[in-house]
Amino acid sequence: MTTGRGSLRSIILARTGQDIRKCTACQRCSVNDALQVQFDLPLSEIVTAARRNDEAALINQTIWTVARAKPEAIRCSKGLDLVAVAGVLCEEARLRGFADDEN
Repeated sequence: MTTGRGSLRSIILARTGQDIRKCTACQRCSVNDALQVQFDLPLSEIVTAARRNDEAALINQTIWTVARAKPEAIRCSKGLDLVAVAGVLCEEARLRGFADDEN
């Protein structure tokens, strides 16, 4: 996906200080069960898609669920703040026309 906005990885890094290259897609994200049942994609797939600058990182329900979660409800074994990452992905989804203000 090419846009004049830059890569998702660089936008996430600039806005949150989170370097998603740390994610090894280990699938050991610790997620509250009540949240996880609302996911349509695993968090590791979303972070991997964002690293590849793939729009799949922006077109899913999981980012909206995670962005509204309390930080303590989601933990990354590599120390990434996945709530902050999801928040940026939600904003980018809106800016790039993949979502409206209702999400």
